[in-house]
Amino acid sequence: GSAVLVPVTEHLDEELYREMYRLYQDPAKREELRSRARESGSRYTTKEHYLQICRAIQELSRMEKNHR
Repeated sequence: GSAVLVPVTEHLDEELYREMYRLYQDPAKREELRSRARESGSRYTTKEHYLQICRAIQELSRMEKNHR
């Protein structure tokens, strides 16, 4: 909900232009996306990134031990 998805096709440039123009014409939609992006971005602190890396390392360690 905090971004506009544009399909990657041979007409990517036209799709990007179309979506950007829609946002240009719709200030309420821009504000909604901005607000949602801030909200979701606030959950990704440096501490949370660190914890995610630690969890990934622990999981890899467990996987390695199971493959021995």
